Amino acid sequence: MVIYDFDLVLTSEDTFTNFIEWHSGEVKTTLARALLSPISFVGSVIGDEVLWKDNMLGMHFEKMTEEEFNKICKRYAIIKLPEIIIQDGIRSIKQHIQDQGEICIVSSGFTKYVETYFKQLNVKVIGSSINCDNEHPMMQLNCNYEEKLNAVKSVYNLQEYERVIVYGRSPESDGLMSIATDRFYDPYEPEYPD
Repeated sequence: MVIYDFDLVLTSEDTFTNFIEWHSGEVKTTLARALLSPISFVGSVIGDEVLWKDNMLGMHFEKMTEEEFNKICKRYAIIKLPEIIIQDGIRSIKQHIQDQGEICIVSSGFTKYVETYFKQLNVKVIGSSINCDNEHPMMQLNCNYEEKLNAVKSVYNLQEYERVIVYGRSPESDGLMSIATDRFYDPYEPEYPD
């Protein structure tokens, strides 16, 4: 089995912020960050990153249905995501597919845009999800840090795999790295435009 942490392993930047900025624009996103900086600080002190994410989602996707949100995710996957994908990572995934490996991509970004991008490769995607049932969208699953490992364990029986290869790059990957028989930390150099 091969597990890739998506953000900063297969992408050159964090997709949660990139997605919001692509949807709402740089100015609105920067203003929202400034307004929410006290909430971000409180969230970091009490260990609640979801607090900040919920408020960011509310500022940018208020009164949006899940269907509308998913359409935005699909557009992002087609239009913007290719610009920040690291091609060495894609080549690595394709090689593992040729080797008949079970591939899982785990993302703190939203499942819908990651699934849309990787649809043609037919890999399993586990990521964050949003609940749009009320006027203020909220994180349903914040697939981050230890939650990444918990999400993988909820889908896979890891005892069934003799070998678990994990590609990661940040402290968010540490939980996943703890189950790996083979670890690749910071495996690719991001490709930045000239």
